[in-house]
Amino acid sequence: MKIGLFTDVYPPDIGGIEVVIGFMERILGERGHEVVTFAPAYPGHRDDGPGLYRLPSVGISKSRNWRLGYSLSGPARRAARDLDIIHSHTSYTVGLLGARVALAQGIPHVHTYHVLLQEYRRAIATGLPRAVLDGWLRLFLRRCDLVVAPSEYAREEVESYGVAVPVRVLPFGLDAADFDRPPLSSPRSELGIEEPHLLLFVGRLVEEKNVGFLLRAFRILCEQREDVRLVIVGDGPGMGDLQKQAGELGIQHRTTFCGYLLRERVIDLNRQADLFVFGSKTESQGLVILEAMMAGAPPVAVDAAGVRDILRSGMDGLLVPEDERVFAACCNDLLSDSERRDAMARSAQDRARDFTAQASVDRLIEIYEELVEQKSCLNATAGR
Repeated sequence: MKIGLFTDVYPPDIGGIEVVIGFMERILGERGHEVVTFAPAYPGHRDDGPGLYRLPSVGISKSRNWRLGYSLSGPARRAARDLDIIHSHTSYTVGLLGARVALAQGIPHVHTYHVLLQEYRRAIATGLPRAVLDGWLRLFLRRCDLVVAPSEYAREEVESYGVAVPVRVLPFGLDAADFDRPPLSSPRSELGIEEPHLLLFVGRLVEEKNVGFLLRAFRILCEQREDVRLVIVGDGPGMGDLQKQAGELGIQHRTTFCGYLLRERVIDLNRQADLFVFGSKTESQGLVILEAMMAGAPPVAVDAAGVRDILRSGMDGLLVPEDERVFAACCNDLLSDSERRDAMARSAQDRARDFTAQASVDRLIEIYEELVEQKSCLNATAGR
């Protein structure tokens, strides 16, 4: 099959959606399929990878590296002419371009609902009325032949819009080979970490990731013990404010802001972490949680959204209320009980290996083949 991936987010922007698309491009190619990706162009960034078409775009945020592609260029238009199926990963302008191509050419359109729009509303379009965003999404969903939801929570949110579109729950996994290799670095020594216990967060430094909550909980933990360090990996418009908050809380000397790190180094950091801490309430799945589990870092996470579908609280880690004192107490308990923590680490690794990128892509291929056959039959019937 020739498969078109349409997305409004793509490198140099880095996040969970970009990781999933990267896996899909590679594994679909290994399975013998041709993949063509359509994504916005970013000023100053050039890449000429095969099958990648950058679309003219405009920036929509002064504080975030968000761009919206607004048209298919000549080469992109020609590349889209003989697609067998379209898979969109965002419901914004590039996703809508994909939906239009699918409608014009009579081919199936699959969409993955990566972003919980009801939770992300403020971050995505501050000031837009809810009715406008909900209306946009309903319009988009009506142009889909099937929606893939990474979690039950995401499925429920899609169905809440009242659009009659089939929804399949399919969490996307990781490539276990990335975690089976020997370490490429020694993050503790490179970062100068002397404390025995390391707590790790990985993600964009934006309001919806709730990193401020983690800092407040860590301050309480620091009052209980002196052998811990919090390492924060990621970048974003909230970096300065979070660094300032750490100083105001008096924990700046025990908090390390690393900025963006290559994924290989993040994996090595996860391997050396005692706990992975997570405060976000807006995840459709939480791929970074899965990465931590695969590396053997038991997560302590706020009990919310799609994380529940992956993390079995009490077995692979802990899901706790959004209460700084409770969160700190749970971290303290696990740090004080190495036997329980090690058991959770082993369980987390076993659980994470139930979700592999290869299995996820193979299931997607089955969905693609099913929809292509259905659409072919419908087109043949309509042409009689």
